[in-house]
Amino acid sequence: MIRAWFARNGERLVVWVVALLVVLASVGLFLVQPYPVDERAVDAVRETPALTVEQTDTGYTVHPSDGESTDGLVFYPGALVPTRAYVPLAGAIANETGLAVFLVDVPLNLAVLDVDAADSVFAGEREVDRWYVGGHSLGGAMACRYAEGAADRLDGLVLVGAYCDVDVRDTDLDVLTVVGTRDDIVNRNALAASRDLVPDDAEFVDVEGANHTQVGVYSGQVDRPGTIASTEARQRIAEAVSSWLDDSTGDLTTNATVSRSAV
Repeated sequence: MIRAWFARNGERLVVWVVALLVVLASVGLFLVQPYPVDERAVDAVRETPALTVEQTDTGYTVHPSDGESTDGLVFYPGALVPTRAYVPLAGAIANETGLAVFLVDVPLNLAVLDVDAADSVFAGEREVDRWYVGGHSLGGAMACRYAEGAADRLDGLVLVGAYCDVDVRDTDLDVLTVVGTRDDIVNRNALAASRDLVPDDAEFVDVEGANHTQVGVYSGQVDRPGTIASTEARQRIAEAVSSWLDDSTGDLTTNATVSRSAV
């Protein structure tokens, strides 16, 4: 009976299965559509004489134009945010700290699909003395997961609008968490709980008036409006990183003014 049914309806069934697969594929593509990027903001950094922006096999590298950087920060993007959306933040950090910032590409713009993306950067950069990893949102959480298994090769961890979801308390990592006070996307309860997952001397910094999406130059994510300009938000993040690095290493020049505050 079943064989007879398939004989009569097999062709129709194939059509329906193919149609269903097409629909599922279309839904999947819709769900992983990246957020639009403000290309003008990216181009503005490219045209800044003090900074060099290079597109590489691993993503983008941003560093000061006036010399070789001896310290590097590998930065993971937030979920569905194209890597280049962080070029302006990388520029602000590089300008403020002298770091070379390596923005890593990840499959489908989802860092969870390539937690070890930093490895490809390390393999090609042998002149860097100190390494830091970090990221925004989901990218920050994945950077923490990477750091959990690679703490011996790292000096620190930089989380922006993000928090650790794995335990790195017993590492020697210096940890910085920077969150905007208008960030309506980060889970505040999880952020508070993450204090128990990082070393006791980890620093938490609030950027007054900044929201979640101002970290990058992209649109389409529902967030509370920031009460400061996006360029100012990124500059304050860069100043927080600079001040933290100065505290951690004792030999980086900074002019940061961002103060520490509790989450």
